[in-house]
Amino acid sequence: MAQRAWRSVVAMLIGVLLFPVAARAQTRRDAVLVARVIDIETGNPLEGVELRLVELGRVARSNRQGIVHFTKIPPGSYNLFARRLGIARR
Repeated sequence: MAQRAWRSVVAMLIGVLLFPVAARAQTRRDAVLVARVIDIETGNPLEGVELRLVELGRVARSNRQGIVHFTKIPPGSYNLFARRLGIARR
């Protein structure tokens, strides 16, 4: 059961969009990350999933619709880590 639930969490991130947003009074461009977190088996949104942009140390939680927003992300490459209480890590 826990393995099935974990598989859902691993596959739950879909529709991740990165798009540049003009930074005020700066020449560099920051980005916005918008993700939708779902249960891969049911397609239902997952609320309360913690997403962490590891290199920036920033954390956000998914809302009732499974949506997560990060703003003002500097240019670069990042690791995104997801976890939800009650689901075992593999």
